[in-house]
Amino acid sequence: MKTRKNIYLGLGIAIITIDIFLTCIVYYDFKRSYRHLNYTIILLPLQVLLIPALLFLFGAYRVQKKINRQNRNALLNAIN
Repeated sequence: MKTRKNIYLGLGIAIITIDIFLTCIVYYDFKRSYRHLNYTIILLPLQVLLIPALLFLFGAYRVQKKINRQNRNALLNAIN
C-alpha cells in the first residue's frame, strides 16, 4: 500500500507542477503577443489539470489513513 500511496502522491505533485509550468508559459506567451486580452478565459482550460491532481492527492490521503488504521489494529492485536 505504501507503493500505491507514493505513486498517487508522485502523480498528483507531477500534474500540479506541469499545470504551473504550462500556466506560466501560456501566460507569458500571450502577454507578449496580446496586450489587451482577458487572460482568465485563456488560462481556465489549463486548470482542468488540477482535477485529476487533486483526486490523486485525495487517493494518497485515503491510502495513508488505511495504513494508519492497519498499524493501529496490529498494535491493538499485539497487546491482546
